[in-house]
Amino acid sequence: MAVDNHTHTSAANDGGNSLTPSTVVVTNAGDSAVAVKGGNTNWCQVQFKNADNLIYGSVDYRNTSNHLDYMNFVVDGGNKVSILANGNVGIGTTEPGAKLHVNGGTIISGSVGIGTTNPLTNLTLQLGEGVSSDGFTIKKSDGTNMLASLWGYDTGGYGELKLINSYGTEARITSSTSQPSYLASSNGSTVGIGTDSPCSNAKLHIVGGTNTKVVFENLNVGIGTTNPGHKLDVQGGNINIGSGYGLKVNGTQVVGAQQAHIDNPTGGTADTEARAAINAILTALETHGLLASS
Repeated sequence: MAVDNHTHTSAANDGGNSLTPSTVVVTNAGDSAVAVKGGNTNWCQVQFKNADNLIYGSVDYRNTSNHLDYMNFVVDGGNKVSILANGNVGIGTTEPGAKLHVNGGTIISGSVGIGTTNPLTNLTLQLGEGVSSDGFTIKKSDGTNMLASLWGYDTGGYGELKLINSYGTEARITSSTSQPSYLASSNGSTVGIGTDSPCSNAKLHIVGGTNTKVVFENLNVGIGTTNPGHKLDVQGGNINIGSGYGLKVNGTQVVGAQQAHIDNPTGGTADTEARAAINAILTALETHGLLASS
């Protein structure tokens, strides 16, 4: 060991004087160092012992052909931190497979940033410019099927939250700068709002309290059509109204049968009869609490 430009061998003597210091002090006007030299193809170790000569800690490294293989920090007889030649750091493992590999539980006090050096929340995930990725994923214990993911695309502000069951069915909440948010299911199954057991014969099942309403503001509603041309556009079937109820126009009931067929005698789509029929249907839906006026 070299101290103050003196070299002390394993015999621990200096000019015939035995060296038993309790403290090693390195003094130098310039840069200083304590060097422990080993062979070119061996391992070398700095040990920390007590008065009974028991090793409580050590720092050791191994090299082959003048190349560092690893460096371990040993506490109480076990490797606690390992640094490999490629820069990977392992805590609780001597074979780290990433820049930081922790084997065991981790407690972090403060904010964590992934892809950023300035996390604004407890966990901030920042994608690179123009990058798309599954920024956050949850997989099964065997590392195969993905159960959930938070997906993002930097360009266009596109983002998606995806949940996947063991059969591969997906439920997605998606939003982007150019497209409003929407909820989708990959196999066309039922979407439930206010219930976790939506009925199987409906695409959308809404459950609520005594004031359950669906509000469509400044848009057309289509039943049986994906391109409604009116406030309510029904194609492919009749409208059935239960016994004792009817359609109203401006508060006046015009139809009171169990099933009403509204005909347009002129054949036009924008004449008085068509508008009256549409208004009557909307009024009936609102009367039964199925449609809220906005």
